[in-house]
Amino acid sequence: MTVTTFYSCEDLDWSLGSSQSRENCVDDIITQLTGDVRLDINNSDMGFGIKAPFLGGIINGHVQGVGRLGDWNGMGRMVLTETGTGKGFRVAFQSIENATEGLYSTVGNLSDPVSFDIQSVPTYGNHNHPGGLQAHGDYVAIAMEKGAEHAAVYFLKVEGRDVQFINSLVMDGSRGEPYQANQNSAETAGFVELDSGHFLVAVSSYYSAYGKRGIWFYESTTQFIDETTEWDFISFKEFACGGYGQEQDDCFVGAGGGLNLVTDCSGDIYMLAMHGTSIGGSVIDNILNFGGLFEKDKEWLQVFHVWEEGGEIALQKVTQQRDKLGLLAANNKSFRWAGGSYISNNGTLAIFNTERRRHLGNNDYVNGEVYLGKK
Repeated sequence: MTVTTFYSCEDLDWSLGSSQSRENCVDDIITQLTGDVRLDINNSDMGFGIKAPFLGGIINGHVQGVGRLGDWNGMGRMVLTETGTGKGFRVAFQSIENATEGLYSTVGNLSDPVSFDIQSVPTYGNHNHPGGLQAHGDYVAIAMEKGAEHAAVYFLKVEGRDVQFINSLVMDGSRGEPYQANQNSAETAGFVELDSGHFLVAVSSYYSAYGKRGIWFYESTTQFIDETTEWDFISFKEFACGGYGQEQDDCFVGAGGGLNLVTDCSGDIYMLAMHGTSIGGSVIDNILNFGGLFEKDKEWLQVFHVWEEGGEIALQKVTQQRDKLGLLAANNKSFRWAGGSYISNNGTLAIFNTERRRHLGNNDYVNGEVYLGKK
């Protein structure tokens, strides 16, 4: 099998994120996620609390995506998407102490959040349900669905505290992509800059009308992302098995919590899929448990190597980790609500998980980095 990588860490001339000289690469991602390292979602190396308005709805209102931008003006910046509030996108800030990178400087509450309206905005596409996201530098890619005929990926730029909508990738099937002409579903989205300066985008979803779960890949037509950027469809990847109850080693469990693209310092691209699945029971059990809200969860982190082969995207799973939560997932840290990643300046990969709500009306819902350590 010939491996052609998209990206080279040797080229440090980056256009992505004016607050960073380059997009950071992960220092040996396989070693960081394998061997004696285990996923322990109930332990966190750090925690970030955000006091937010009550997220309406017994089940539906919750955080949908989480990520971290590049540091700015002595502040670390965390971004979130959420349903159950009026706007759907939030940036929160954290003071950086002792000139340390924001992620590792303090543990505590994030403050002074900025909200930005991305829900049901006609000029953006009129989508009313934000999904999973990925942040790089000053840029954010957000999966958007419902309220419009077709799903989309919104791209935002956050310069300091100022949020701007800059582009939308509409997934309408017009580029030859399958299963999208009659669908408006996009769960999570990730993106990364290629060594060509163009951008690779991955979008994960389940298309119920076709019974298909998979990932759609696109490449930008420009070496930047702005209102002139258009998107070429590359390929669609589906799996022999996947989703709830399909959790064998060769399966794609899903990416309902997050789908992120990161680069190893070797120059290879890797895809992180974060997902919470229900252990499940009978139909009656599911009804009594309010659609699985109070069932036990399995938490999944799956890592795939991504490369181009013959003009198509090729994927190979290189590692996966699973952890189990107890009952009452609504009050636990879980990929079911949102997962995300961040690469520190020294190449350490941080994985985020979230809470839906700890107490009603008091959402401390970014609860730190998933603990990856020896157990």
